[in-house]
Amino acid sequence: MEKLVIIASRFPYPLEKGDKLRLYYQIKSLAKEFEIYLCSLSDIEVEEDALKELRKYCKEVYIFKVKGKKNAFRALLNWKPFQVNYFYDRMIHKEMNEIVYRISPDHIYYQLLRTTEYRFNSSFSRSVDLMDCFSKGYDLRGAKEKGLRKQFYNIEARRLIAYEKILMKEFKQKFIISEQDRKALAKETNTSLEVLSNGIDTSYFSPNIKEQIFDLVFVGNMGYEPNIYAVNYLLNDLLPLFSPDLQILIAGARPPSQLKSRENDQITVSGWMEDIRDAYNQSKIFLAPIRDGIGQQNKILEAMAMQVPCIVSQEVADGLDIPNVGEFLFIARTKNEYLKYIEEVLANPEGVLERTVSARNYIIKNRSWDAVNSVLIKALKRNMEQ
Repeated sequence: MEKLVIIASRFPYPLEKGDKLRLYYQIKSLAKEFEIYLCSLSDIEVEEDALKELRKYCKEVYIFKVKGKKNAFRALLNWKPFQVNYFYDRMIHKEMNEIVYRISPDHIYYQLLRTTEYRFNSSFSRSVDLMDCFSKGYDLRGAKEKGLRKQFYNIEARRLIAYEKILMKEFKQKFIISEQDRKALAKETNTSLEVLSNGIDTSYFSPNIKEQIFDLVFVGNMGYEPNIYAVNYLLNDLLPLFSPDLQILIAGARPPSQLKSRENDQITVSGWMEDIRDAYNQSKIFLAPIRDGIGQQNKILEAMAMQVPCIVSQEVADGLDIPNVGEFLFIARTKNEYLKYIEEVLANPEGVLERTVSARNYIIKNRSWDAVNSVLIKALKRNMEQ
C-alpha cells in the first residue's frame, strides 16, 4: 500500500469540532487504500482513549505538543497569520522532518493552512485541505466586532490573504469545502481548487424520534464565534417575536458564561452532549440563522439525515452545495420569514414530512462519508501518479 503522511493541527478525536470530524472520517476511509502515518499537533493533552481510536486506522501516530500562545507572539515579528505562528515550532519541525524522511511517504496531506509551515526539502507529492476560506471568515468577523478585537480580525484577514496566495502557488493540489468558499478564495488568489464536501455517517445519524420536548434547537461548537453570533441573533432578535411557551435548546461544547446566564424556563443551554443525536431527536425544528460563517455547516447535514425540519439562513443554504436546496430546507432571509416558517412547521408537522424524507434520501445518496471520501481517494491517487 502507498504510504500517506497526514499532518493535522488538532488531534482528530473526540469529534467536538468540524475540522476534527472531517479528518477523522477521512482517515477512516483513506486507511482502506493507504498506509496512514498521522503527525498531529495539539495544544491540549490527548487522552489514551482518543489515541486508541486513531490507532485502529493508522500504522503510526505521533503527537507534538505545541505551546500555542507563546508561539503566537512571533506574529508581532513577522507577517504570517497568528494561527500559523500559533501552531509552528522549529523543534517540532526538526523532529517531524526526521520521522517523515524515515517513512519516505508517497504523499503528504496537510489539513488546514496552519500546518503548512511544516514543509520538507524533498520531492514528496503533497496536497492541502484548506477546508474553508479563512481570510473571508476573519473579514466577516472583523465587520462584527469593535475596538481591539476588530483590529485583530482585520489584521489577521489581511495576513491570511497574503498567506493563501503563497500556498496557491506552492501547492499544486488544493481542496476547499464548498463552491462558495472556492469562489471567495479563487477571487483573491486567481487559482484552481478542488471542492471536497463534508459527509455524514448516515447509519449513525438516522431518525429515532423521542419525546420532542423542545420546539427549536441550535447545535454547534459554542467556542466558534459565528455560532455565538447566530445564537445572539436567535435570542435577541427572534425570541421576542415568538410565543413565550416556545422551548429552545442550545447544544454544543464550550458555551461562554454570557450564554449560560441566559438560561431560564424557556431557554436550555446544554453544553457538551455525549450523544448529540439526543438534541436532534428531542427537537421539532433545527434553526440555523448563521449569517457570518464560512465553510459548510455539518450540523445541517446531520439534521437532514435525521429528518429534522431545518430553517436556515441564505448563507447556510449557499454553503451546502446542494442543488435545489429549497426542496429540502426552509430558507429565511428576514425575521418575519423565520417566524412564518417556525409557525408553519409547528402547526403542521405532518405537512413537512415529505420534505424531511427527501432530505434524508439526498444525504444518503450524495453525502455519506464513503461517497465524499471516494472523491478524495481518487484525487490523491491522481496526484501521486503525476
